[in-house]
Amino acid sequence: MAIGPNDLKQFVAILGRNQEISFYDTQPTEDSVCDVYTKKLDTGGEQDYRSVTQVGLGPWEQTGEFGQFHKDSYEPGQERVTKWYQLTNGVMVSDQLIYYMASSSRVGKNKAKMFTDINQQFKDTYQWTIEQICSMFQTQCRVATASGFWPGAGRDGLSLCSASHTTIKSPLVTNNNAQGSMPLSELAIAEAISMLGAMRDDAGKPQGFVRSVLVVVGRYWQWRMAQISSADMQMDSMSNNKSVLTSGKKAYKTAINYVVNPYLSDTDTSWMVLDENRHQLMFAEARAPFFERDKDIASGAQTFKASAIVGIDFLTYRGFVQSQGA
Repeated sequence: MAIGPNDLKQFVAILGRNQEISFYDTQPTEDSVCDVYTKKLDTGGEQDYRSVTQVGLGPWEQTGEFGQFHKDSYEPGQERVTKWYQLTNGVMVSDQLIYYMASSSRVGKNKAKMFTDINQQFKDTYQWTIEQICSMFQTQCRVATASGFWPGAGRDGLSLCSASHTTIKSPLVTNNNAQGSMPLSELAIAEAISMLGAMRDDAGKPQGFVRSVLVVVGRYWQWRMAQISSADMQMDSMSNNKSVLTSGKKAYKTAINYVVNPYLSDTDTSWMVLDENRHQLMFAEARAPFFERDKDIASGAQTFKASAIVGIDFLTYRGFVQSQGA
């Protein structure tokens, strides 16, 4: 069947318009995992995000009658600049293929299926990419050097996970959120919760009670975590003691939630424990995935491209404990 130039242009226009409409209506096949353990950063349409902490006052001191009142200092905190980067993916379709798709029903049926599926591929591979990026919170948390999407050191110049974090106000207090290498167990999670609760703020003030934690594991610990989170009795013990995680007075009991991250390596034995109220592992989507199409002047090929602008950062090390596992 012969096809004229006007018909071909019409076909290309319809193809492009339908692709764009379909792109924004398409949702990823899999549910998001990183949405469970990260928080959304409000980018405000800016090129970066700038934040600064404030160090509060110290404790009050006793003052005698007609005595001088205690004079405290209100010290500045630490500034943080969070950046994001562009992601892209796309395909090119030759002008010859477009011609035959328009003129041949056989080619149209076979090749046009690619365009039916490409938007789903765009969305699924975008989801896959940001899941890998957010997994760096677990896999790169002991690295203080910036690389790719990983921001490197935090406000204090140390890695997210370190045994050497300190408060700012004198006298300094050391905060440790680097748990030792050990197998995942009931007592290991209890120790991580104790580490979360022991951290002081920058003025040295103790934190409140840890009400709820989220444990993030890979497939390696999937079934072990299921046992730990639901056990009434102490596991792997003949002592007949109650589980320290699921027993005790309600006012001091920490709710244990968990998520299995399938984007970690199947042999990754690490885990992280997050205080769900205090952690600040942030994911920034400065621009959601958007669709573009164009024509390559040199070859005449049609380009179908998807882009997004994203980034990750941790605004504080508090509320976070990681173990490298065993």
